Amino acid sequence: MWIIIGIGALSCAILAYILHDVMIIISTAVSGAYLGATGVSYFVGGFPSVIDIYNMIKNGTAFTSTIWIYIGCMAFVALIGMVVQCKYLKSDKRAEADENRSPYGERMV
Repeated sequence: MWIIIGIGALSCAILAYILHDVMIIISTAVSGAYLGATGVSYFVGGFPSVIDIYNMIKNGTAFTSTIWIYIGCMAFVALIGMVVQCKYLKSDKRAEADENRSPYGERMV
């Protein structure tokens, strides 16, 4: 059993190392969208607390249309956040690559 746990931990560590930028982009976009939606719902209303959502799922209660609107808006804002962050990451990596090049074409390190 410890071998399986060790292999799982090692594979997750390797994936985290490889997909570091992607994981940061997704987590910040989704958490920002959630926090934005809860901030808006503070003033507008209609978005239940996390405990209420848990109880709705546990009891099999259907979500109201207001909750679905908030979920759709969160997904849309998260998608926009991911796209914007990917564009900035791409331009930052391109600028960094340009800084490491000499005026003669070969790479300076």
